[in-house]
Amino acid sequence: MVSQPNTLNWHALAKGLLDPRSQREIDDEITAELEFHLDEAQAEFQAQGLAPDEARRLAQAKFGDFSSIHRACRREQSRQVTMIRRMHLLFTMLLLASVAVLGWTNLQARQQFDRERELRMQETEDLLRASERVRELEEAVWAQPPTSDPSALGPQPLRTSVAAPQTHGLSVRTPAQWLERFQGGGPNWRHGLVTATELAQLPASEVVEIAHAIWSELPLAHREQFFKPFVFHGGLPSALFVLGLGASDPEPSVRERANTYLVSYAFQDFAASPLAGERWFLRWANQPPAEAVAASARDFAFRLLQASGPELERELKTFADIRPENARGLGVELGEVFQQAELASRVRAWLNDPQFQARPMAVRCLAWMVPFDASLQADLIRAANDESSDVAAEALRGMGQPGATWALAPLLASLEQSGVDPARKRLANSAASALAEVGDSQVVPRLIELMAKDPAGKLDYAIGHYALRQLTGVSYDESRNAAWWRAWLSDNGARLNLDAK
Repeated sequence: MVSQPNTLNWHALAKGLLDPRSQREIDDEITAELEFHLDEAQAEFQAQGLAPDEARRLAQAKFGDFSSIHRACRREQSRQVTMIRRMHLLFTMLLLASVAVLGWTNLQARQQFDRERELRMQETEDLLRASERVRELEEAVWAQPPTSDPSALGPQPLRTSVAAPQTHGLSVRTPAQWLERFQGGGPNWRHGLVTATELAQLPASEVVEIAHAIWSELPLAHREQFFKPFVFHGGLPSALFVLGLGASDPEPSVRERANTYLVSYAFQDFAASPLAGERWFLRWANQPPAEAVAASARDFAFRLLQASGPELERELKTFADIRPENARGLGVELGEVFQQAELASRVRAWLNDPQFQARPMAVRCLAWMVPFDASLQADLIRAANDESSDVAAEALRGMGQPGATWALAPLLASLEQSGVDPARKRLANSAASALAEVGDSQVVPRLIELMAKDPAGKLDYAIGHYALRQLTGVSYDESRNAAWWRAWLSDNGARLNLDAK
């Protein structure tokens, strides 16, 4: 049987260079990423007190035309893939050409060597025996395995092929098994977030050990999402260690996210000064996280007392990224730290200066101190009636603290005024949200009466969605007007210990 000559299968080569994902999978991934950013923008607007529909509309306006951006992303992806294919094909061709030239050269040299050897062998028998002996020695040498010094091999990469035993709890998994779990879903950011959330359930000491062992092996998309379960909803004791890994990551996108979350613990923005971040971590690396946060909060208060002009406004803008619940999760109350630093009088001076650009952030600082200084309640109520809607909205949100019954009357008054004063319409959501945060269900009848006084229904959404939904557990529905709520109150008021009158 005559064998066919070896030929290069160009079709198979080209197919191997293609992206293994289908176009649908690529489109779905682009859509998911764009929708994620759109949802984040909507959440930012909702945090400012806007209704979900309005927040969505503004987020879409800020984001731009979704379809156009999607097409642009797909074109860019296709362009990059095409360029990579061409470069890969070019390098493959060059490599094949080099191998062919080297093979031909080696073949010619081998043939020349064989001719010379045969000539020498024919000349004398001794030379033949000598040549055979040399060849035997060479073959023996080449047959021996190469020696190596194990110490020169350096640290070995973390094995990911460890067979995971059957376990009944997260805490018994080894770093290798956790890495295998992360990598099992591929470089998908959602899978990374879900797996990091599972890891966050472990004790802090185990999180530190595992995260340190596997961090450098995690895909970029996983490292970008890794921090969220450790810093959201009050934060965890292991958050500082995890953020330290991110702050020193070689990828800028990972460092940027880590520094954003780190503001709630260090009260500094290290994005513009990585060296300052390194010094901060060196200072607090071996100290309890609560001590690091408390000391950093005191340093922040001192800087606020000493700063002035643009430097002061720059420091106050840090408040926009601070989550006080993160410090609270470590047993540190920022308001108490600021109150002990005697920051109240300085904050009052900022609020009384209409030219001060960072007044909304000053109000936020004031709100954090109110639980520790009741005399500041009047200042917060006064700020809620400020001509600046940004200042007023910040003050209303600041009143929304659990158990702050002193804030109920001014919040209800602000909500009622929002229904008749167009200039304060956008403050309705802030006031209603704050009432829900206070958590006193005794205001439910009053809220229903405010809806009844507003026949045009201007306050129905704010009251129904932001206040009554949280206080009663009844979901918002645009058909549920004052009459519906009165009937509901008549049937359920006794159960909730409410006065239905």
